Amino acid sequence: MENHVRQVAAEGKITFTGLHTGLFLDWAIEVGALVNARGPTRVFNGGDRLNSATTLDSIGRAVVEVVNRLDETEKLLSLYS
Repeated sequence: MENHVRQVAAEGKITFTGLHTGLFLDWAIEVGALVNARGPTRVFNGGDRLNSATTLDSIGRAVVEVVNRLDETEKLLSLYS
């Protein structure tokens, strides 16, 4: 999907800004996917691998900032393409 979006953008048909959030921390805790507060926590990959996560609140704020700064975020695209 991302490759298709990048291709259409390269053709000048659209612009886009992508947000890579990592695991949704609030959700993961709620369903016991990351830390199970109601019982044993399942450990993946030996438990020694780093994992990134973002709260839903932080994701919402990031989306609002992107929408409020479309001209700036569009320019960032060229830095990472």
